[in-house]
Amino acid sequence: NLMANKKPAVLAIEDPSQLEQYLSPDFNKIVVMNAFDTVWGPVTVIDGLIKTYTDEPEIQNKVVFISCDKNFCSDLFGKYVFTSKPTYFIIHRGTVVDQIIGLIYPEIISKLEKSYGLL
Repeated sequence: NLMANKKPAVLAIEDPSQLEQYLSPDFNKIVVMNAFDTVWGPVTVIDGLIKTYTDEPEIQNKVVFISCDKNFCSDLFGKYVFTSKPTYFIIHRGTVVDQIIGLIYPEIISKLEKSYGLL
């Protein structure tokens, strides 16, 4: 089964240790984090577009998309402030380098591609 080896376009983070790995200063990929609250639920509308974007091997080497419920990882969310759904954080080596509020796929990709210079 070819799909068995495929990673999902957006990785669902369900525990703090998993999130810590992606937010570590040692993690040298750009992380795009969809931060949400259980009350709102994750935004999955653009997952298909993200899947198409991340199918490219060159992109897979640069970026990982994650989705995290702040209630599962509340201790780590102190430095990530979000008041709207959805909020996307672009993170490199544990530092937020940009933030997008709203479901604006072209803006997410534009800001993401600008951050590639950090790699």
